[in-house]
Amino acid sequence: MSNFTNYVAERLPGIDQYEDIFNTLAQARKLMMPPNTTNSVAAYSVAGSLIAGGWNSPHTNKNEMISELANLTVIDLREYLDEEDPSPITENRIRELIADLNNYINNNAAAEAAGRRKRKSKKSRKLRKSRKSKKSKKSRKSRK
Repeated sequence: MSNFTNYVAERLPGIDQYEDIFNTLAQARKLMMPPNTTNSVAAYSVAGSLIAGGWNSPHTNKNEMISELANLTVIDLREYLDEEDPSPITENRIRELIADLNNYINNNAAAEAAGRRKRKSKKSRKLRKSRKSKKSKKSRKSRK
């Protein structure tokens, strides 16, 4: 695949930092477009979404914007799989793209929360304990 960021580098300052995820988003967009769509059309489509969301504004959180677009793209890809009947090769590629996007979303969320310690609530700890006790009760019953 080609490097989609080369098409839009002038229109989206700072996109080089997000090159990998932008390329993944553009590949996903291209798969959902008509068969003869060029790479540049897919790249400009993703760039248009980012510009419309305020990419060039100095107050925009670009990490958040890319993550939101990745979330929306995952939803679109899943709907595309449900509504269309893609070839097995295309279906596998779409599933790979969904996995890549989910990976980015999860890693990005983890990076943002890296400085904060997340504590488990009492409720979740109690649920975990009760699950363990249910398992042990079941195993005791099966021993009898």
